[in-house]
Amino acid sequence: FVVLTWNLPARAATFVVDPHVPAKWKRYADVKGTYHLEARGGGRTARVLEGDVAILVPLVGPLAERFAVRELTRQFEGEARLLEAHARRRAA
Repeated sequence: FVVLTWNLPARAATFVVDPHVPAKWKRYADVKGTYHLEARGGGRTARVLEGDVAILVPLVGPLAERFAVRELTRQFEGEARLLEAHARRRAA
């Protein structure tokens, strides 16, 4: 799961991903970053994400990192679609 720590005045958050794996394996993954909300005019807001994904396993680490980035991207894009749909419903 993702642990968020918000800085509301800055409209920004830091995040750390706590992977769903046995505790002894957690040391092999380091996924963290920040995102902030950026006004884009016309009542629109962008969520700008910056982060690092490191899977510390020889040979398979880079493959697992690409997979993790793809899944995180898919998750954040899905959240953006839900938020956009919610905003449209509220505006109607």
